[in-house]
Amino acid sequence: MEGLWNLHHAIEGLYDTGVRKGFRQRTLLRDQMATLEKNKELLVDMIQWLSQMTDSEEMTRINELFDLAEAEIERGETVALP
Repeated sequence: MEGLWNLHHAIEGLYDTGVRKGFRQRTLLRDQMATLEKNKELLVDMIQWLSQMTDSEEMTRINELFDLAEAEIERGETVALP
C-alpha cells in the first residue's frame, strides 16, 4: 500500500509541476494532463478500495453477506434470472 501511495504522490507531483508550467493550456499536452489528473484520482480510489478489502472488519461483513446469500440458495429462496 505504501508503494501505491508513493506512486500517487509522484504522479501528483508531476501533475502539479505541469500545471505550474502551464501545460494544461498547451494544445499538445492538454489531453495528457487531463488523463494524468484522472488517473491520479482513480489511483486514490483503488488504494482506498484495497485498504477496505484488507480491513478484517470489512472482510467479515462481506463474508457474512456471502453466507446469507448461500443460505438463501440452500433454502430455495432465490430465483434464476433469464
